[in-house]
Amino acid sequence: MTALPAHPTADDLRALCRSSPWRWTTLHLVHREVGGKERPGGDTEAWVVRPGWTRWVRGDASGVETGVPYSRVTMSIGAGAPAIEPGPGLSPQEVEPERRDDGLVLTRPGRVGPRWVDYDDPLVGSFRWVAMLDPVELAAGVEMSDVRVEQRDGRPTWAATLRPHDGYLPRCGGDCCELLPSVAGLFSEGEENVPHDWQERAYPEAFDVAVDVATGVAVRVRELGGVTPGAGFENDLLAVDAAVER
Repeated sequence: MTALPAHPTADDLRALCRSSPWRWTTLHLVHREVGGKERPGGDTEAWVVRPGWTRWVRGDASGVETGVPYSRVTMSIGAGAPAIEPGPGLSPQEVEPERRDDGLVLTRPGRVGPRWVDYDDPLVGSFRWVAMLDPVELAAGVEMSDVRVEQRDGRPTWAATLRPHDGYLPRCGGDCCELLPSVAGLFSEGEENVPHDWQERAYPEAFDVAVDVATGVAVRVRELGGVTPGAGFENDLLAVDAAVER
């Protein structure tokens, strides 16, 4: 296996965005909303164990979430829209994706024999939580420029300026829980599902995004331009693959 590139390209960042299910099994993080979408109670601290378990604390509230948001979900970029079918699935940790020479994922398997692969982590608050932990929706339908290496709390990240276009397929679209709120996201689930008065909504010009290299988790998404410049979220990764007490 070769080393990860020292100077990543857009294709490298896309591969990293496909890779999260195979880059960590437990995660301790603090999630922080920034600029207009702050949650009551403040930051959310969470402990995630793959597959299918999350404990979270926000202010005086706390909870444990288990399972995946749907009984059967797969999101395989390049294979069209997410397919939803009943029945038990496999966890990503039970399957091996097609990888590049550096270990990043080239193609995510949608199914293995008769069984589908369930990629989601438990939902906390909204599907944006699910998407930030596994930002595969950024791997297609998104223009990437100014790809660069940064350090965040001593952890290497790959960052870039992102602009979604017509091929953007968010985990939950329709101006709901996209990582990149946009016209492309608004219409991603079909024009017939969009109220007419929503179609004139203003969106950011672009997004400043950073993805943690070791985990493939989106640790920063901030709006550039638009009505609420700087709005978005950040994640502080406190521990990766450490033991978690349930």
